[in-house]
Amino acid sequence: MLSNSGGAGTVLADRLVEEGARVEALSEATRAAIARIGLVGAGDRNPIDIGGGWEAVLERVEPVMQALVASGEVDALLLYFAFGDGIAARIAPLVEACARLPLPAAFVWQIAPPEGLPMVASPGVLATSMGEGVRLTPAAGRAWW
Repeated sequence: MLSNSGGAGTVLADRLVEEGARVEALSEATRAAIARIGLVGAGDRNPIDIGGGWEAVLERVEPVMQALVASGEVDALLLYFAFGDGIAARIAPLVEACARLPLPAAFVWQIAPPEGLPMVASPGVLATSMGEGVRLTPAAGRAWW
């Protein structure tokens, strides 16, 4: 999991575990690979918490997603972002990047600015609430964890 809010990431992790998913800590090697990219601001065990100032490091999100896929440690990705006023055009491509991953991914864009949602074309990846994001996970009925 990757989030711009540690609290939201923890809530989502707890909800997924309640639904039967496993949210396990990342290995030291994967954490080091993510650290080299320079995205993590507050926590890197899982969920990854980007921390404050996340708007300044959005270009590092996709490389972190790729590092997580390459690690072989994850079966799926769940990203959570809240807000994005004034930068929707920089967040929407991250949703599309989730759709292109070789493993299942969901992107929760909570409180997305009105101009942001129409920028997303890929169906089945975007959720606008935590509950909807959890429902997009395999723990809610599909087996991709």
